Amino acid sequence: MTVRFGQNRIMDESTIEKLQARIPTVICIQGCFDCCEPFVWSEWRETELQNTVLERELRCKYLVNRRCSIYDQRPVICRLFGASADPAFHCPHGRMAENPLSEEETKQIMIQWLSLISL
Repeated sequence: MTVRFGQNRIMDESTIEKLQARIPTVICIQGCFDCCEPFVWSEWRETELQNTVLERELRCKYLVNRRCSIYDQRPVICRLFGASADPAFHCPHGRMAENPLSEEETKQIMIQWLSLISL
């Protein structure tokens, strides 16, 4: 099976599944969508984004009625929240995988993921 990214990028689904399999499972709080909000890298950027059109545009398009409409097929970036020791991916509610990825493992997964989806 293949998966299409962007307008022309196609890859083998098993490539994605192997990458996703490296990410430990996190049990989310039912109904929580805090990780679906804008992914903000700094406090000043968060302040800048508040109450702007840009902020609304940064929300995940798959967040429908306060639920992830593609949860079982969600991207790597979504799966990393709570699955990594990297503070950027900590769950705001303190949920954490039993054996979280190290910061270096997280970085390597992100590099691989971005190389797969870049056009």
